[in-house]
Amino acid sequence: MKTLLILDGDQRSALAATRSCGRAGYRVLTASVEDQSIAAASRFSSAAYNYPDPAQDPVKACDAIAALIEELQVDVLVPMTDITTHLLLYSESKRIRLTPTVSAPRELYTQASDKDHLIKIARNLGLSVPKSTLISTDIPLTELPRGFTYPVVLKPTKSRIPLKRGYLSTTVRVAHNHEEFLAIQEADIWFKTAPWLLQSFVNGTGQGVFAIYDNGRPVAWFAHERIREKPPSGGVSVLSRSATLSIPLKAAAKTLLDGMQWHGPAMVEFRVAGDGTPYLMEINARFW
Repeated sequence: MKTLLILDGDQRSALAATRSCGRAGYRVLTASVEDQSIAAASRFSSAAYNYPDPAQDPVKACDAIAALIEELQVDVLVPMTDITTHLLLYSESKRIRLTPTVSAPRELYTQASDKDHLIKIARNLGLSVPKSTLISTDIPLTELPRGFTYPVVLKPTKSRIPLKRGYLSTTVRVAHNHEEFLAIQEADIWFKTAPWLLQSFVNGTGQGVFAIYDNGRPVAWFAHERIREKPPSGGVSVLSRSATLSIPLKAAAKTLLDGMQWHGPAMVEFRVAGDGTPYLMEINARFW
């Protein structure tokens, strides 16, 4: 019986994975930064452990996870967040590198995590993407570039920016006028830390397509629809429900993932305009 160590036990996705893998007959161990987690409360969690917060100290977190692998004879690692996925894929620990991780491989993860690079891939594959331009200067923009009108989207190229010590969390912001455009750039530190994308705003609804791929071949599909988002104008989903898989969305997601020769889990996020056109937003290269 293989032993799985599911990380980020405080995430709802970790609870779902714990239940699913436990029902499938695997020995499931859970771990989290918190002393108690929702995944650890599952009857399918054989035991629960802790590790230091990787957002604050990646080195100590890696050391602790490597020690758990050794002590518990873990066969497979299952990260549930961007930070732990990045942490494992870029770890210098031999023990972690030799333990299979349920995620996209490092090269694919890097391509998907860079939203500017991903947009270029999607455009080359003939997919619809918002009008975008990369802003690489740390000097705030005072005016919109030619061809853009409000509202506009200010989007980090990476959801989590690795620093020398820890990670910087970012968020997508929407500016509806010139005053908001200036204020957002002043308020969020990551505008001065890393390149970001300026995009045209797509008036529509956020919709996601989920997949698991095995070396370029899809083996499972799933979809949900968003009931509420934060902010309501467009952002992270706070209430969703499973939905019938849209043929156009699946076709767009499949074109992208096939073209990238994807491997592992992926959530391909779109914003569907009023005319039904799906515009690619990003790939979350992990379970959702």
